[in-house]
Amino acid sequence: MRDNNLKHDLTIAQLEVLWFVGQAKNQSMDAIAHHLNVKPPSATALIEKLEKQELVHRTRDDEDRRVVHIRLTQKAKKQINGLQKQKTKILDEITACLSVNDKAELERIIARIIEA
Repeated sequence: MRDNNLKHDLTIAQLEVLWFVGQAKNQSMDAIAHHLNVKPPSATALIEKLEKQELVHRTRDDEDRRVVHIRLTQKAKKQINGLQKQKTKILDEITACLSVNDKAELERIIARIIEA
């Protein structure tokens, strides 16, 4: 039923970081550690792995050199776009049997769960 022809060697934590950084286009290491509920050294190790894969780029803040900002590379943006397309395709397959009203109700229920 599902065509999983996109292969991605990323962990859930790495995907979460890519999503989080992509939401704001630029995140500090402290914000990433806080978002993941981990200590800064753990976040740094995660970022180092993503940097080796050329998925993120680190820059120092001009005003405070202790602050490190993380942003996505073009490679990461393409990979996220591919994953988004794959997710959309899978969701379309899963919900194909639902009517328009049922899909709207499902979206409402999911939104309520997310808000809780």
